[in-house]
Amino acid sequence: MSKAFQKDTQAQKNLNLIAKLESDNETKVFEGMTTLVGMMSQGYEVLEFFPSVVKLVASPNLKIKKLVYIYLDQHAELNPDLALLSVSTFQKDFQNREQLIRALSLRVLSSIRVPSISQIILLLAQQAVNDSSPYVRKTAALAIPKVYGLNKDHEENLIELISALLKDKHPMVIGGALAAFNQVCPDKFELLDEHFRKICSLLVDCDEWGQIIAIKTLLRYSRTQFVDPRLFDSSEESDHMKSGGDETNFFSTDSEEEKPEEAEEKESKKPKYKMDPDHKLLLSSTIPLLKSRNSAVVAEVCNLHFYLAPRSELRVIAKALIKLTKREAPVQYVALSTISTISKKFPKLFSSNYKEFFVLQPEPLYIKTLKLSILTQLVGLANVYALTKELRAYVKSENIQFVICAIQSMGQIASHMKEVRDTCLTILMNLISHKSQKVAGESIVSIKKLLQQNVDEHMDVMKHLTKMIDIVVEPSARSSILWLVGEYCHKIPLIAPDVLRKLAKTFRNETNIVKLQVLNLGSKLYLRNKKQTEKLFEYILTLSKYDTNYDVRDRARFIRLLLVNPKSKLDNAKLEKIFLSEKPLPLWNDNDETSEFVLGTLSNILKIRLSGYQELPKFPEVAPVNETRKNSTYGVKKKEASKRKSKKHRKRQKQLAKESPFFEDEKFWEESGSGSGSYSGTGSYSGSGSFSGSYSGSGSYSGSGSYSGSGSYSGSGSYSGSGSYSGSGSASHSATRKNVEKNPKSGSAHNSGSGSYSGSGSYSGSGSFSGSYSGSGSYSGSGSYSGSGSYSGPGSYSGSEQKQSNQVNSEKENSKNNLLDLSGLDMFGSNTNTNNNTSSQISSLDFTSNSNYQQNSVKVEFPMKTLVEKSREGGVDISYRISRTPSLHPGYTPIRLYIKNKNRNPVKNLKIAEPVPDNIISFQPISNLNPDQSYQTILYINFNSKTQPISFQIKSESELTNCRITPTTGELLIKPLSFDENEFDNEVSKLSGMSALKQQLQSIESLKPQEIKEKIIEIANVCQINSKEEKLKFVGKTGSSDMVYIIIDSNTLSIHSTNQFMIHLISKDIKNALKN
Repeated sequence: MSKAFQKDTQAQKNLNLIAKLESDNETKVFEGMTTLVGMMSQGYEVLEFFPSVVKLVASPNLKIKKLVYIYLDQHAELNPDLALLSVSTFQKDFQNREQLIRALSLRVLSSIRVPSISQIILLLAQQAVNDSSPYVRKTAALAIPKVYGLNKDHEENLIELISALLKDKHPMVIGGALAAFNQVCPDKFELLDEHFRKICSLLVDCDEWGQIIAIKTLLRYSRTQFVDPRLFDSSEESDHMKSGGDETNFFSTDSEEEKPEEAEEKESKKPKYKMDPDHKLLLSSTIPLLKSRNSAVVAEVCNLHFYLAPRSELRVIAKALIKLTKREAPVQYVALSTISTISKKFPKLFSSNYKEFFVLQPEPLYIKTLKLSILTQLVGLANVYALTKELRAYVKSENIQFVICAIQSMGQIASHMKEVRDTCLTILMNLISHKSQKVAGESIVSIKKLLQQNVDEHMDVMKHLTKMIDIVVEPSARSSILWLVGEYCHKIPLIAPDVLRKLAKTFRNETNIVKLQVLNLGSKLYLRNKKQTEKLFEYILTLSKYDTNYDVRDRARFIRLLLVNPKSKLDNAKLEKIFLSEKPLPLWNDNDETSEFVLGTLSNILKIRLSGYQELPKFPEVAPVNETRKNSTYGVKKKEASKRKSKKHRKRQKQLAKESPFFEDEKFWEESGSGSGSYSGTGSYSGSGSFSGSYSGSGSYSGSGSYSGSGSYSGSGSYSGSGSYSGSGSASHSATRKNVEKNPKSGSAHNSGSGSYSGSGSYSGSGSFSGSYSGSGSYSGSGSYSGSGSYSGPGSYSGSEQKQSNQVNSEKENSKNNLLDLSGLDMFGSNTNTNNNTSSQISSLDFTSNSNYQQNSVKVEFPMKTLVEKSREGGVDISYRISRTPSLHPGYTPIRLYIKNKNRNPVKNLKIAEPVPDNIISFQPISNLNPDQSYQTILYINFNSKTQPISFQIKSESELTNCRITPTTGELLIKPLSFDENEFDNEVSKLSGMSALKQQLQSIESLKPQEIKEKIIEIANVCQINSKEEKLKFVGKTGSSDMVYIIIDSNTLSIHSTNQFMIHLISKDIKNALKN
């Protein structure tokens, strides 16, 4: 009764609604249409109201008309006959002043699926293309594919409309125009030539739907217009991206690796490549869209860069895809599918972010399995131990299917990484006794595949598996055990016949897959141990003859004719070749089918080729000449205007700089007085009195100017520059700037003060100087030199003065000594003519005054290495050495470059080629380098705690050269600023197991502790800790903030760190150093 009552109630409501729609009162009609549209939004079936709504098309009320068109837009296609009655009204409404009414009338008319009105729709679309409203023009673009679906004879007219719409400059129209292009003429790329740059420029302003359509279209267009940029990538960069830096390529084989000679030969044959400006424009225009809130837009941008960008520029898409994995499950699955496909080709992109793919408990199973697949692709030496530890936790899950997937991943990792194979075998052996037979069976299957790689080392494992044949029930596990016994029956001659005997008893009750393996085992034992197994094997063949499965019967018949048949003409040698041939190593399921489909398509997600799937066009071998696109003037005037404006701005700034001195009142310098502070500028200093503070600049204290006078210089600041300091007297008297000699070679003065002097000039005088001196000049005089700093540089130090050590007489001085002395660090590069081949001895800096540190007094001589030979860089030699000076950029290692121009012509604009890699901080470009001129500068590189070579390019106006810098393991470490023994011991106690390594050192009894200390500090950038025990303790830190603790106790070496890869490399270097 209740259901009938509900039906009557709903029918009554519908009648009341129809009454409202057919009422003469506009208020009731409006209420009825509002209710109807509300029912549509909630998913109710409202087709029965169509006749009543169609009558309202001619309503003069604008609000009612909008609601009517919204309804008809959804239902006109379902009832075209009634909709045809209102065609004349639609045509009339197209002339309405309201843009929404004009657009809705065209949209509803194009939704009527009747071929006879296609001509009317085409005429209205032609008018709408020239409409003043961009919304109406967009509606015209969306109507074009509908007209094409009704009547393909209008194709030429529709292409003309598409061409007109592509000329539109409004972002709202571009998306609809490109959608029509893809539906009507997807291969007529010549229509896009003229508008390519405009579309790229309008991408950011388009709506999200239009951005997706535009990116897909531009991707297909670019694949036909530009050459593949990855064909011109250097082989080093290609290998680096594929192999994941220093990590072992998970899916590579030895046969795939090229020899260095072959790689260099191939590299030399590659032509030089310069990316098309339009290609660059497309890539740069889409990068801002990676921050879009729409996941589909971000995914499409990543797909475009994956197919069009050079390998070196693919890093920009990694972070964007990882962010997508934090969203809802459907978006997460699509993002992970894309990452899975990309990581198979370029695992380096995601190898440093492998922790982002660790499985979370609330995630659904399909997300978990996909993450496991990605983790197996990212495995390498740097993360294999962490991944093994994570998988050990996964196999304890209560979800049986997830545990099976984790076991498969563990087997894949163990099969490719020897370092964890034993650990994985131990974990898998423990899972054999799992309460779930499926888990136990999958463990045995994985163990079987691992044993095939080296069965001799794991014979005890195989013997243990044969004992499990009576316990294991899972068919796949039983068949795997039987296969192992048959394959290696000659290694267990006493066990294999007994296994066959047991299986003969239960043969009738076994599954088909097990029966087939029993037949294989019997045939192999028949050939190797015929005397003991002949009767047993014939019994099994007889049972198989009457088996219900035809596969088992056919296999038994085949084996009987070959082995047992007396008429067989095959000898034992041929039979052994058939049954006992060596088997290839097993293949794991890599799901390679995902790479067959284009990213972002449904076929790639489902791994099935669906109807409507389109392959991407292939890159042309030679880029076609496209004068239409290159001659496009879109945005040219705007760029030229901005260039002119910027030139005027720079010119005005230079003029202002000349007119206005650093201090507006120049008379300030001619007045007498005294003051304290700092001076920075291009002028000179003269006057009476004294100046206390610091001076830096290109003027008289620093640069090409000079300071002369009878005053005195005192202060705690610093003096730096390439000029000289000269004067006499110690009191403050007047001085003048007039008749100043430029760049004097020497000078004399009587001064006292504390600070530092840095420059290429000279310092001479009879006074004393307290501080540090760094430069290529000389220091001479009859005074004394004392200070807490250091003297370093290729210059000279001479005179009758005395060197005095630093003496701390107060707590104030003691606190000052805690600061880093960076006076000798060249931060911006220096132009010098010194000999670059002289080896400099660099004293390790004292990082802190903490008494728990021992100051490293070991002088380390760094070898000079060649970066660029003159034959390869047009006459420019570039050498480098790794510096242990404190880095201005945390995590980056300073590399000092020595550049000399051996060419007859000047070299201009020498710099790191764009784009500069993310892990490199470039030096300032060298605008001009004259013949035989030398230059020193510093390059900062973040090696990311890896010894993999860092590749980059150095270019000038005439040359572009590939360069690579390979660090040693010890130079990847950074000295921590402070560390005491208690903290050291506390941190070491926390690191055990895989985070610790202990080894015995041989032949070090003859070495003194001081010698051991010197050797360790030479190979590693570490600091020694003062220890109360008779142990040598050292500490260092990697660029990724992983601490490394080294302890040498007697002849035992202990290294503790969370970075297992660094542990093994450091231990190897220390052992080699202490042997020599």
